[in-house]
Order: sequence, then structure tokens, then C-alpha cells
Amino acid sequence: MTGLEFIAMLAQLATIAKTGKELLFGKSREAVDAEVQRQVDESTASPELQQAVAKISLKVREAYGRRLKKAYDRYVDVINDPGARPYDWKDARDRAQYDICGVLELVKQHNSNSLPSDVKNLWDEFACANRQP
Repeated sequence: MTGLEFIAMLAQLATIAKTGKELLFGKSREAVDAEVQRQVDESTASPELQQAVAKISLKVREAYGRRLKKAYDRYVDVINDPGARPYDWKDARDRAQYDICGVLELVKQHNSNSLPSDVKNLWDEFACANRQP
């Protein structure tokens, strides 16, 4: 998994975690994936973020990438499940946000303990500083 693929997976999960049901509800999986990918394609990753991610070993990027993909799939599936309850939506969102925070912490560790400017807003938006490991 390349650094840019890793960043794209983070962006995909962050996109659905921010927009939630408004983006997902009542749409086919293909439509959701296409809309998320459109939003990711329109975004850019700073050189600082790309350098920080490049410092993360391939093995670790792949492991975290699988976590991000699993969280993305779970969130999309729960939102589109007509039998899901609000608790299920909240649980899927919380897990997605937890994984996002884990990746941001990893990026932070590989960037001299600071976050690149283009992901600092995610740290604040998902209250990563307040999350317990």
C-alpha cells in the first residue's frame, strides 16, 4: 500500500464519518463509494502529510489500512441496514472515529510529534485528544 493509497483510505473514512447518514442513507453502496471517491479526488495531501506517511513502515500502513477499510465498510453497511438502530449508527461512527484518531496519532508520531496542517482539523473535529486508547 503506497502512502497516497493510505492517505486516500483515511480521507474516505473521514468523509463518511463527517457526513454520516446525510451522505449514505438510502443510497446504493456503489453510489456511496462513488460520492466518497469524488470527494477524496477533489482533496489534496500536503507534502508534509505525504512525508510523514512515507516514514510509516509498509507493514504498519497495511495493518492500519485494513482497519480503515473495515471501519469504512462497517459504517456504510450499518447506515444502509434498514434494521439498524440509532445505537448501531452511533457505535459504527464511534469505531470509525476511533480508527481515524489512531491513524492520526500514528502520523503524529512519525512527524516530530505534530500533525500536518491538512489533518489538524480532523484531530480537533473527532476530539482525538480526548479519546482513550
